[in-house]
Amino acid sequence: MRRVAVKIAYLGEGFSGSQIQPPATGLRTVAGEITEKLLLVDRVPAAQIDLRFASRTDAGVSALGNVIVFYTAFSSDALLLQALNAVAKGVFFRSCTEVNEDFNPRLAAKRYYRYTAPADRIDPAAFSAA
Repeated sequence: MRRVAVKIAYLGEGFSGSQIQPPATGLRTVAGEITEKLLLVDRVPAAQIDLRFASRTDAGVSALGNVIVFYTAFSSDALLLQALNAVAKGVFFRSCTEVNEDFNPRLAAKRYYRYTAPADRIDPAAFSAA
């Protein structure tokens, strides 16, 4: 098995955040979608996937370049991305590279955040005060 880092994007409106929630809640999450699709296209047992995120997002929050790390049986990065993009709903797998066991996506040297909101929902005075 190889350990890979994959850059992903997703529109948050279809998810209740990035992290898996207890099954009883029935909430759809980014991690749940990724895990489900990895189990569908890859030969790695669920207990060995070891999915990790660089950062978490709340319900409704989108991401353009979040990084995830997991174990895969795919030997080709291109085929892995193609397989995941063919079955995933709402998560887009953008790029992939093999990483060593010590790589931790939470310890990125830099992070960039961009916050946007519809102009018709902003109180300019409160926004300026904040």
